Amino acid sequence: MSIMDIKLELADNQAMSAANTQLALTNVLDLGNLTAKDFAIGAGTPLYLNIRIVRAVTGHPTTWDTSCSFKVQEGASAVASGSFTGQVFKNPIELLTAGKWIARVPLDYNVATKRYLRVLFSKNGSTAKALTAGSVNAWISAATPETNVGT
Repeated sequence: MSIMDIKLELADNQAMSAANTQLALTNVLDLGNLTAKDFAIGAGTPLYLNIRIVRAVTGHPTTWDTSCSFKVQEGASAVASGSFTGQVFKNPIELLTAGKWIARVPLDYNVATKRYLRVLFSKNGSTAKALTAGSVNAWISAATPETNVGT
């Protein structure tokens, strides 16, 4: 287990219960203020996006919500609601169980053109109804992931 720098933390056990349709994870990262020293890595070394469910998501009758997605939102000067230009990870809501890895992948990201980064959780369905429980961790790391998505 590695020690996580708070500068690279997007969410720490963030509740998902308030999510009617979309929920921005707690932190927006300003990667323009970080240097290679902050990551303790060399140029060209990939950064990894890690998203993991902490507490199982509940309160999602299958009649109105069938899936959800975690979307990487990025911007050169700021991140505005609705501008999804990054990676998207879709999952059936019923599979969002405690300990489930949503993403442990290289981050497709260029700090030279996209300074700010955050992750949005979106429910896909026809009814806007809040989840009753669930929480998520999300962070950026320079370490190679130890397991694959879905394990």
